[in-house]
Amino acid sequence: MKSMTGFGKSVKVTDAYQVEVDMKAVNHRFLDVQLRMPRECNELELPLKKMIKKTVNRGRIDCFITIQKDLDSFKDIKIHWRLLDKVVDELTRAQEERYGDTPVSVADFLSGVVQQETFFEVVDKQIATDDFFQTVLTACGEALAKLDDSRQAEGEEIRKFIVDYAEQLRVYTDEVRAHHAEFEAEYGEKLRQKVTDLLGGELDEVRLLTEVTLMLEKGDIHEELDRLAIHLASLAKMTGSDKPIGKEMDFLIQEINREINTIGSKTTLIAIKERVVKMKTTLEKIREQIQNVE
Repeated sequence: MKSMTGFGKSVKVTDAYQVEVDMKAVNHRFLDVQLRMPRECNELELPLKKMIKKTVNRGRIDCFITIQKDLDSFKDIKIHWRLLDKVVDELTRAQEERYGDTPVSVADFLSGVVQQETFFEVVDKQIATDDFFQTVLTACGEALAKLDDSRQAEGEEIRKFIVDYAEQLRVYTDEVRAHHAEFEAEYGEKLRQKVTDLLGGELDEVRLLTEVTLMLEKGDIHEELDRLAIHLASLAKMTGSDKPIGKEMDFLIQEINREINTIGSKTTLIAIKERVVKMKTTLEKIREQIQNVE
């Protein structure tokens, strides 16, 4: 059993950059993967979503990828050679044709080019290489593994709560079953007394027993108790499963709630009514826990 909430983090450092990945998981009806990453990682969107889907079946996953570059490693020099060649050609021609008596130094011109962005500028290098992509994927894989570990650990705590609450339900069910014989006896005696009061001494015992039997059938809760016991056994089996069971468990809780409500509507015995209230309270605690189960 896994929880739908968790957190995982990974940091990878190279000589040129640092990759930091944070993954956070919260409750959601379905699987919803949201990636927050720089544009250099856009190519990894599909592989990352596939990676996450292999591990997570339900919940909202927010993945944050941050890249910190070493500025010196990702700077390069860009020289506009075509423009520079054209200027040099023009200076050489001018020295020959226009300024033959005046010294025109191409070397002096070139020494000043580095100060002119028109000919020379510093640009960012391309970071999106195969090594970079592999580093990001590795960091994401580690963050995802830690996220899954945290979901597993929290899921184990949830499982303990559900097991304890399910045991309480089982105890209450046994107590209701024990009181049901008392309910039948009391109900039959009340009905007998009511008929006797109405008819006086003229009492048809066979007719009375028939009426009592019919009334008891309407108030019989043995089938509900039997189904409730089966549902609780299924719940206990689910808590030991490693598969995603949140939706299935939520449906089972609805079935258990239906049986408890039917028991409450069929009986008037205070002792059973009290147990029904306790069962509904305990079931609601289980329902709250299940909302966080994958």
